[in-house]
Amino acid sequence: MGLFDRAAAPEALIELFDRERTAILQGRFDVLERLSVAKDRLQQSVAAEGADPASLLRLKQLGERNAGLLSAMQCGVKAAKERIEVLGKGPATLQTYGATGQRQNMGAARPKMEHRA
Repeated sequence: MGLFDRAAAPEALIELFDRERTAILQGRFDVLERLSVAKDRLQQSVAAEGADPASLLRLKQLGERNAGLLSAMQCGVKAAKERIEVLGKGPATLQTYGATGQRQNMGAARPKMEHRA
């Protein structure tokens, strides 16, 4: 069964959705990029030739599952990016309250630029 065999487009798309899920869970962006082209072609084939209702329901379920995984992946990448940005700014200062009840900063001071001749 070839990937673009017209008689088996729904089955090939189901298989592709499973491969896409695996790539998402493994964080394989390179594989996801390659699969997206094949997925578009298979979706067009299924739309053109049609499929039985059970296959269409299964395709819908798998598509929604993968869409949810992709959304979660996107949120994870965004959170990691934000965390890297925070860590890149250096250590944060710790704020505590002194004996008088006033807020005071404790922690690493920001390094100062030093010029030497």
